[in-house]
Amino acid sequence: MHASTCRCPSATHTGISLPLPLAGRVNALCRYSPPAHVGPLVEPEQAVEYVRQAKAALGDIAAVSITGPGEPMAQPGRTLQALVALRQAFPELALRVSSNGLGLAEHAETLARLNVGLVTLRAHAVSVDTLTRLFAWIRPSVRTLTIKLAAGEMLAAQVLAVQALHGQGLNVKVHSLLVPGINDAEMGPLARIMAEAGASCMHVHPFVPFAGAPEDARPPTAEELGKARNKAGSHLEQINACRTCAGQDSASALAGLTAKAGGPTAERPYVAVATTDGAEVNEHLGRAVRLLIYGAEGGMGRMVGVRQAPEPGGGEERWKKLAETLADCCALLVADAGETPRAALAGHGLQVRRVSGFIEDAVADALGLKGLQRKKN
Repeated sequence: MHASTCRCPSATHTGISLPLPLAGRVNALCRYSPPAHVGPLVEPEQAVEYVRQAKAALGDIAAVSITGPGEPMAQPGRTLQALVALRQAFPELALRVSSNGLGLAEHAETLARLNVGLVTLRAHAVSVDTLTRLFAWIRPSVRTLTIKLAAGEMLAAQVLAVQALHGQGLNVKVHSLLVPGINDAEMGPLARIMAEAGASCMHVHPFVPFAGAPEDARPPTAEELGKARNKAGSHLEQINACRTCAGQDSASALAGLTAKAGGPTAERPYVAVATTDGAEVNEHLGRAVRLLIYGAEGGMGRMVGVRQAPEPGGGEERWKKLAETLADCCALLVADAGETPRAALAGHGLQVRRVSGFIEDAVADALGLKGLQRKKN
């Protein structure tokens, strides 16, 4: 269980900032950032219950941060739906969002109306050439562009986002990753551009090696980091950032609470799994034709049966039939699912959770168990 005490000067709270693992879609891949841990996501309709359980477990929660594990504005409907529900349920909580800037500007007015206290912008460069070295790919909206064109759009979107957010009276913190030999010369210019656009403060974070990072990458020395921060500090206030503000480990944080939201009950003791191979949760809900059913026995999970899903197609009627088929299940674990079926099934009391990885881990999380029983040969 991970939470952190926020020290951002532009924030209006002290105490624990709770990361909410809501964002599942990625629209850009940085070569120098470790892959996010993707476990069970909190669905928008689960957000309020998730926070209630976290408050009961942790006590002093002053803020909720939507930081990942993907990009919150890649699916803005999910993010805004959760923010609306949280603001209505917890008017006293500070709400926060982290983003790479793509598609962010157009939602500035809504974020202001929801009284979002702080937006963290992940920005790492000012030039297209540098950004193309940092990112393996970038995909603005649904278009496929060359990396250079996409990088140009990201840079423009980041400036527009800060201007729009500042224009709505929102605080913006810039979070920048420093990679020696790649973008160290751009920290000063980046801080100047962000300050002119209206950013409140900035944190320059050092690159930390991880498995799968470019082989020639290295962390900055203390001298290099200090130099970059000093250059940036001549334009924009430099701060220390907590892990939650930086959007790190948000998917793994408080994973137990993710499992409890919409967990098993006496009426719904089972979970259903969409899979193509019986080993991983890897099937899209729209294509699922059969579902594995798991329950608990002696503190362990075990498969109790296989059920046929209604034939693909059929729209709302299909989801009604599926809800009837899974009337004794508290959750349906899938690789992905559209907004419409998730909302329809939630209306029948069935939570659709988008997860990845082995069935054993996903079922154990969903049922709050140690693991699965192994079949004896």
